[in-house]
Amino acid sequence: MAKKADKTKQADPFMITDEEASAAQNQLSKGSTGIMCPKRNKSMGGSCKVCDYIQSQIYDKKFPKEHAAMTWAREKKAKLSWFTNVVFPENPDKSILFEVGDKAGNQVVKGINKLGWRDIVHPHKGIGRELIVIKTKEPGDSWPTYTITPAQDKADWEIPEEVWRNVYDLNDIINILQTTELTSENYKHVRSIKTDETLNFRMCPPKDSESGDKVVIAAVYRHWGVTEDQINGEDSMNWRQSVEEDPADDSPFVENTDSSGLDTSFMDTKKEEVLPDKTKQGPKLPNCFGMEQFFEIDDKVTCIPCGSYKACGKKIAMG
Repeated sequence: MAKKADKTKQADPFMITDEEASAAQNQLSKGSTGIMCPKRNKSMGGSCKVCDYIQSQIYDKKFPKEHAAMTWAREKKAKLSWFTNVVFPENPDKSILFEVGDKAGNQVVKGINKLGWRDIVHPHKGIGRELIVIKTKEPGDSWPTYTITPAQDKADWEIPEEVWRNVYDLNDIINILQTTELTSENYKHVRSIKTDETLNFRMCPPKDSESGDKVVIAAVYRHWGVTEDQINGEDSMNWRQSVEEDPADDSPFVENTDSSGLDTSFMDTKKEEVLPDKTKQGPKLPNCFGMEQFFEIDDKVTCIPCGSYKACGKKIAMG
């Protein structure tokens, strides 16, 4: 009889299962405006000539991080955002699409997979719980940090069924972003909150939670600064065309360095050789300079090595 009871026991359809937790994490395995990346977005299942070009012509050649080719790659590569359906406690009868950056979204995915946040989309009072996001900026930092954590206590309010039954289908997030006009009525980006402000919200379950296919947070990779033709391979790319440097200088390595690793090529003793006049104009700013969607204050791969890192952060912070 005990065996029969185990078979007939019904799982709570609103609790996130191990399989669904893994599905959220797996969106990263391969992988506003902008153009969807058909390679990084698993649901599109295509190829991307921009990604291929960056890999073969820049990353594989091992250019130093400060090289202009790497700056170009950082601007053009596919960037990750996360989308989820949420409601706010002050208006529980209305759901909206909520966008967060890669780090904040990864916190939610990690929480689901490793920290036991399996109840965060349960709509019922006393079972599900709120999430809390806070935007902070330490003294001297040019860009804020977003931290998401679950509330300690269970929520004392519910998400009405008529609300979560009508949320966006995150399985179709690519099409939603391509066809839906996002306004303040149906969309909110986490960066819209003020520094040191705390925002409480509840993630909604999918409209078909009983189906066992719960996509509760969706990863989207997008390119900026490229064209559809370049992504499809119908138009060529050349990082040299967008930077002010000698087109013949395509060596990814610094050959002349002293014991400290500093480039000493400028110390050539030939008197007849002089620096080009263009160097007197100062360094060229990267195309992403001052653009909020590209700047990450603690990104040691993309932002920090850039020569315009501090000035870019200050410009964004000043609005």
